[in-house]
Amino acid sequence: MSVAKYRVSANLVWDMDGNDSKLVEQEAMERLIGMAKSAGVRLRNPKLSLNKLKELNSSTTLAEYPPDEILKLIARDGHRREFTIGDAVYRVKMNSQRYFTFQENKKCVACGVEGTKILLELPNGCEYPHFNLYAEENGENVLMTKDHKIPVARGGKDVMENYQTMCAICNNIKGKDILHLDDLKVLRELHNKCVAEHMSSTQLHQVVQEEKVRLMTNRTSSVSTIRQVVVANKKTSLDTNAIYRFTLISVISVTAVGVAVFNPFYAVVTLVTAILGYSAGKLR
Repeated sequence: MSVAKYRVSANLVWDMDGNDSKLVEQEAMERLIGMAKSAGVRLRNPKLSLNKLKELNSSTTLAEYPPDEILKLIARDGHRREFTIGDAVYRVKMNSQRYFTFQENKKCVACGVEGTKILLELPNGCEYPHFNLYAEENGENVLMTKDHKIPVARGGKDVMENYQTMCAICNNIKGKDILHLDDLKVLRELHNKCVAEHMSSTQLHQVVQEEKVRLMTNRTSSVSTIRQVVVANKKTSLDTNAIYRFTLISVISVTAVGVAVFNPFYAVVTLVTAILGYSAGKLR
């Protein structure tokens, strides 16, 4: 029976950052080929088209403050606080859970970079500004974020106990996975190394993801081994206790027989006590 063949066409759309359109196009083609290869698909005459996007998410920096100066003003109520900058007055909500997270810790729990300045920023098209905490690394601002220890996608809750301060770079590396902080620190160092080597974003992502999978697999294997050891030790402990109880009850029984020769009443009492104690698990 012959098998029919079909030709499938698909459109993929994604956003990329870059200043040189030729480099962006080259990197996009590399990413497309990589995706096709990982999916086992052979491309026929792949074509790309680039359209420059408007900067819809850009914002204007209104002022800069020391972190403690702003974090001491946060409040649980939803009222906006007024900040005067030049001739303008801006009203800002001060009850964001990010602020309370930063108040407890301004350092990234993974790489240790610390937020040293707070910028009041007004996103384009928005009426009200908000505060963002930034660290500085290699002369560049690094946004500090509120990370979920257990991601929402993994059942984590939006509560303070599940929040921790993390820089945007480490947070992006972590993604929706539950990573040990030691492993995340290793991945951050690998990320920095790849950036220093001017690796493309596609290659960087692939290298970091491969190491991430390896670290998670190794840690899962280690946890499994530890559980097996604990179960084995528990079983051995139970077996030892059983032998000890059996030996003890045997000694008491022999003693009771010996006592029975002289005083049957005490022998009976001793045997009953031993049996009750063994049943209650008190003789171990």
